[in-house]
Amino acid sequence: MSATNAITIGDAARRSGISPESIRHYERIGLLPSPVRGDNGYRYFSQETLDRLATIRAWRDIGMSLDEIRELSTATDGEEMRCGTVQRQLLAHAGEVRSRIQSLKALESRLRRLASECDPSRDECPVVRQMGRSSPSPLGGDGWTVKRLCNGRR
Repeated sequence: MSATNAITIGDAARRSGISPESIRHYERIGLLPSPVRGDNGYRYFSQETLDRLATIRAWRDIGMSLDEIRELSTATDGEEMRCGTVQRQLLAHAGEVRSRIQSLKALESRLRRLASECDPSRDECPVVRQMGRSSPSPLGGDGWTVKRLCNGRR
């Protein structure tokens, strides 16, 4: 790789919209090939690696996990794209999204039910009392489940 077409990690991050920390992580877990290192120790990336970063970003933008992206990358590496593998992954992910939507709808219903128990004319809110109990959460499940559902990433 000549110095004129060498891309530093900062340039790769700016061009791809992926942080340098994430780029290093993707390299560590094998989603990206190890870059060429200059005498100064800097990583230098190729256009091919930038293209791979764009692909990773596109998969992440539709909510794919890194494990799913790894499988999709394996399916699409080389000259031939294995469409059956890609289709299976996309349909499986769509099923997970549907399940998450159903769970979020149930959460919305629970939140609305709790809100209906609030009476602005009262000084003490019964919902606050319910939330402070050591019994199961009035939202159902545990707080981590709610956070995972709302975040959408695994």
